[in-house]
Amino acid sequence: MDLFLHIDKALRELLIESHIGQLICWRRRMDEAYQPITVNDKLNKHSHCELEPIPDPCSLQMRLLLPVFEDKVCFTPSIKVPLILFEGRPTILIIHLFSGRRRVGDCHWWLEHLSAKLLPEYPVKMIAVDTAIDPVFGDLSSGANFDLILGMAKGGAIAASLTGPPCETFSAARNIKLENASGPRPLRTREAPWCLHNRTPRELRQVDTGTELMFNSLQVEVSVAQAGGGSLMEHPAEPQADEKVSVWRLQCHTDWCMRIREACQHRVDQWLYGAVGVKPTTLRALHLGPPEVVGRALIDGAEPWRTRPTCGLRGRGSDGHFLTARAKEYPSALCRSILVAVLKGLRHRIHRDGVADFFSPDHAQLNWLTHMCSQSEAFTLQSYLPDYQRS
Repeated sequence: MDLFLHIDKALRELLIESHIGQLICWRRRMDEAYQPITVNDKLNKHSHCELEPIPDPCSLQMRLLLPVFEDKVCFTPSIKVPLILFEGRPTILIIHLFSGRRRVGDCHWWLEHLSAKLLPEYPVKMIAVDTAIDPVFGDLSSGANFDLILGMAKGGAIAASLTGPPCETFSAARNIKLENASGPRPLRTREAPWCLHNRTPRELRQVDTGTELMFNSLQVEVSVAQAGGGSLMEHPAEPQADEKVSVWRLQCHTDWCMRIREACQHRVDQWLYGAVGVKPTTLRALHLGPPEVVGRALIDGAEPWRTRPTCGLRGRGSDGHFLTARAKEYPSALCRSILVAVLKGLRHRIHRDGVADFFSPDHAQLNWLTHMCSQSEAFTLQSYLPDYQRS
């Protein structure tokens, strides 16, 4: 039950990022505040009643959360692109959530080589936010560090966010049947997206953490867009099987996130960018201009001369790790294409909508920015693997 209370709380926090959502929540509280006692209640006050049945939250998970979605939510984001005063200059700030380790050819590396050419009007800073970058200030689970990042997003400090929340609890790869081997089993389905019956405490903790990080990612994205910025989220494309879970099928995404200004989904196959597997992927843009701005950057960045892989990433390699780990990090050409898409989206927005008055960070925010800028410059040799592979 605690898991669903946690999910309900996260959904409601995402809901109140919309101003109309706050009014909806207030109205519901007023409607539920007064519950008059009826005549029948008085007559039956001392009568024997059957005990209330204990609900099964796993079976009722969709119905338990349905009240959150009863009212439609409209997002009205600011128009002008945010700037932040950093190192004495108005600056475009991009944060890359769940960035993974720093390496040659990643999004940060391409920014250093392309930003002056694609967005010459302002200096551009990118902050890589991941526990692989800094175990404390890169932590995106709920807490003081996440609150600081969310505060900057709401305050209009962040021009754009890149994000790819952990997908291991949503991954369709969990449905692969391995011969003579055991792999991680499914933790969610389309009809039960928050957890399945008969899962171990460790698996439930995995689901809880995966859900928390996904909601935190969405909260930052919504807040950035509400303040005038743009965002690009990466996650595996919807599987062909209807019964399998997908982030893109969650009601909080279809009913809320896709209502944000200039929301658009783009599907790519990562093998066209150099990945070892086919890896169908969806990139969802928010507030980055018309769909063709991001779409054209992704098409232009593909490398059609590559040969499509014929072998799936099934089972374990000779090192004992699951072969899907090879596809965890974005190939360099995809990093370049994602970065170009965001910069071109911001450039389009700046030329069309203009820029906002710059945000002046307070002491704590400035310390975080300075520290994480330094941390984001350090390259990491060791890859950061999913939780279930590090146990």
